[in-house]
Amino acid sequence: MRKMTSLLLVIISLVLGCQSKPSLDVKVLAFGKDSFGYQINYKGKLFIQQEFIPAIPCKKYFSSEQQALDVGNLVMKKIQRNESPAIHTNELIEKGIDTNCVALPIK
Repeated sequence: MRKMTSLLLVIISLVLGCQSKPSLDVKVLAFGKDSFGYQINYKGKLFIQQEFIPAIPCKKYFSSEQQALDVGNLVMKKIQRNESPAIHTNELIEKGIDTNCVALPIK
């Protein structure tokens, strides 16, 4: 896992040209009522698209534009600080995002 995170940081640094404050912006994506994600653009081009809440074991949309924007901004700030953009469940909980996955009935 550490090797993968280190490799990811190297790739991000190379892609962004090792700049400390790259030209990044966050855009909220709407997939229907109460279903949101985000994308991060670098110099106007798609860099990351996150349709579902990261760090949880199910495919679940953010329930508000604000939640998607808050997590997208957190990821962007991590990239600007040359940190891993990975999100952890404790960060989601701190932002008031429901991390529970509803189990589907077994048929």
